[in-house]
Amino acid sequence: MDMRNPYEIDPYGPDGAAAGDGATAPLRRAAELVGCLLAMAALFFGMIYLMGRVGGR
Repeated sequence: MDMRNPYEIDPYGPDGAAAGDGATAPLRRAAELVGCLLAMAALFFGMIYLMGRVGGR
């Protein structure tokens, strides 16, 4: 009765998107992280700009 639990989460196993990618998976994940950081920075500085426009009448 040494069966694997199909509902167990393996934190070190590859996810569905990175399965079989080999060396390109870390590069893709890094690019996704950089894109996310750029989007967050744009939102942050956009909100700072808008608050400055509203407050500095």
